[in-house]
Amino acid sequence: SPHSTPTPLAASTMRSLVYCAGAFALAAGGAEAFSFAPATGVASRSPLALRQASPAVPTTRLASVTRPQRKMGVRHASLKMTLAAERTIARVVENKTKNNAQLFEKTYDMVIVGSGPVALTAAISAVAQSRSVIMVDSTDEDAVPFEACVYSSTLGRVGALRGTDCHTLTYRHALAEVALTMDFDNADDAGKGSLGKSELEGALKSAGWSGSDVSSVMACVTTDPISRDDFLAARNIASSANPLVGVCSRSAADWGKVQPRLEALLVKNHDENMETMADRNIPHVRGASFVEGQGADKLWKVAVKGTAGAGDGTIKAHKVLVATGSRSLKAEGVEYDAKKGVFDGDSIQDLSYSPKEMTIVGTQITTLEYTRSYAALGTKVTLVIPSRAEFEKNLARAGIAEAGEKFLGQLKDSGVEIILDDALSTASNSADPSSTPFAVQLASGKEIQTNALLTLLGRKANVDHLGIDSPTVGVACNTKGSILVDHNLETTAFGIYAAGDVVGGPWLANNGLDTVHAAIKSMFGLETMGERSMSSRHAGFLAKSYNAGGYAGSLDKAFPGVIDEETFIEMMTKVVNAKGFNSETAINLVSTCRDEICKPFTEKLDSMWSQHFSISSLGGFVFCGKTGFGAGMAHAPIDQNGKERYVFWAAPHIAYGVQHVAGRVYRPGRDGPSSACGALLALQGQLANAGKEGASMDISLDPDDIEMSLVRQNVLGRLDYGVVPDVVDITYASHDCIVDQVKSTAEAVVNKEMCEYVIISGVQIHGALGKNFMWPGSIKMYSNGVETDLTADYQEAIKDYKLSSWLQTEALAQVKSVSKGGRLPAIYSDIKL
Repeated sequence: SPHSTPTPLAASTMRSLVYCAGAFALAAGGAEAFSFAPATGVASRSPLALRQASPAVPTTRLASVTRPQRKMGVRHASLKMTLAAERTIARVVENKTKNNAQLFEKTYDMVIVGSGPVALTAAISAVAQSRSVIMVDSTDEDAVPFEACVYSSTLGRVGALRGTDCHTLTYRHALAEVALTMDFDNADDAGKGSLGKSELEGALKSAGWSGSDVSSVMACVTTDPISRDDFLAARNIASSANPLVGVCSRSAADWGKVQPRLEALLVKNHDENMETMADRNIPHVRGASFVEGQGADKLWKVAVKGTAGAGDGTIKAHKVLVATGSRSLKAEGVEYDAKKGVFDGDSIQDLSYSPKEMTIVGTQITTLEYTRSYAALGTKVTLVIPSRAEFEKNLARAGIAEAGEKFLGQLKDSGVEIILDDALSTASNSADPSSTPFAVQLASGKEIQTNALLTLLGRKANVDHLGIDSPTVGVACNTKGSILVDHNLETTAFGIYAAGDVVGGPWLANNGLDTVHAAIKSMFGLETMGERSMSSRHAGFLAKSYNAGGYAGSLDKAFPGVIDEETFIEMMTKVVNAKGFNSETAINLVSTCRDEICKPFTEKLDSMWSQHFSISSLGGFVFCGKTGFGAGMAHAPIDQNGKERYVFWAAPHIAYGVQHVAGRVYRPGRDGPSSACGALLALQGQLANAGKEGASMDISLDPDDIEMSLVRQNVLGRLDYGVVPDVVDITYASHDCIVDQVKSTAEAVVNKEMCEYVIISGVQIHGALGKNFMWPGSIKMYSNGVETDLTADYQEAIKDYKLSSWLQTEALAQVKSVSKGGRLPAIYSDIKL
């Protein structure tokens, strides 16, 4: 049905509605969802349809791909009629089905592990391209399978806009819809499905709405009588100016009415999804899955352990898509128990009473959504944000920084108590939280009495049980446990893809349903996707200041004082120039690894100094000895006083990418990942094996592998016995070994009276944007046998340098200049060891 055209909305305000207001996409006439284009204010197709109208999915196929067929103009039944159907969660759960054994006998184009919004979208998109697909639903036996609201006419577009949080997406937005339509549903007690304008206006005033809120919503209504969908549409339009329109002081809602409405929406989603899958002949089995690897036939094998004895089997497919969603992180020291009033982002679905007062703790955007919903239901909410900085970072990451802050202020004005920069310390509970409140203690000592505690402290990918990180599969994850994917959603194991919450990282706000369609076409070669190098992906991410700051902070935490490689060389050169060392008076003797990705260091150095003399060995170690040093020194200029000057540059190397994972890189011409530094990673592997019972490490000199033998002997002396270090620790130990090698060998060769030299050390880091960085280890000058530390001179030279600003500037330059096509130009180091 038509709606009045509102004033053009700012993009940030629209995003605020999407992320903060709950049920923001609306059903119009039971046929199309509508949103309002920020630039023009003209009613348009839903954001999902707009974002999916791309070369990846022909516009003409959107209807068949994005939702089940519906007759235009057909209204939805009233909520009371839906409730009367007696389709409850209990009835759905008790319907135990067996897995069809014949499904395990076939070979498929793709097996999808998961049953959330992303998984369903992928299945429908693949079937639309005439591909055979099977889904593995791993929901618990007491949970509703396929309840994700991808295709629900009322809630589906909300899920499409986020595309994440598969486990709580449905409930969160169902809760929002119930809260937003509660006053309409209460007034429509007869179950007519519509209310007259005057009848609705009177009902809203009786519910405690302010006159201005009633007017703002009624101004967006153009029909009489008004359906439930029309009311939800009007309230969402009015929410563009005030997301809290209609939120007023009232008694807590009757949960006996709220719960059935929630269940009705969730079950309706399940029924529609099952109908959609049946219409498209998408088979599914239910059970826990485990990716076993590929056989000689190059088919991926996924073992399924049937839920509640549904039947076991193995599925064979050419491709695998992992879309298993995420789970809520819990606060340490808090006992979670839904029966006693303590919930996380998943167990909140088990809430069985209407809390008079609720405390919500978290820095996630969902804290705003839940706060609004429960406030609308009459609950007095206290919102605790442990870190305002982290909260603002999450708002900025979602692109709603300004609107989110405004919304926070509106929550406060509406009566929500907001506590900033105060963490949850402890929480008791209550045997009957519906009537007896319990205490929540904050780090500041402040105590809150509450009937329910909800913590929203982030989420973690559900990948632990899948076996994808085994050597036979080879899917890499970052340090937070999220799967690493390229822009086509392909993982480091070719033929295995991942989407949704499981990929985490920079995809959290834009890895939703629209990207899945493009990935499906790409994975089957149905369309040649414009290739984006890993460097260009990094550029798009780091061009945003908060992302650049995050990566810079993580890099600096692992390597304090890290700086980009070119600036490092320039500043160190400035320092030694002031001491009389320059291209006319000195020669550079350089030891970096012989790896080709280390070459930019010497190229930059030579551009400033002229050619250098290499003293390099494996891993950047120095095994050329006195003879090698003497040869290089003999090439140094001699000044009028007969003095020679040398500058030693020494650095091992390591990879460290935007996902804060060290050790592996992708190189041009190779499909799989390789190591950096390969020698040090090999040593780490040997140390790990030596720690096993009955194993030992050979530290003798191998004549067929002399340099690695020497690396092993040198580094072992720097490590704590019995401890297997990570690659960062081994790199630091190597740095110390190399500095000692250079210092002791130089002392043995130079004529102290006739020579001056400087030793500059660090760690070369292959990082984001295809760029190298340097951790500054030391800079010391030796003259007449006296050692002088020049660290203070170096610090003065770089006092105005800020890595995050450099990263953002470089990223913006790459974004502007990057061209379509091409493969990874240099390195990409987001691989978990």
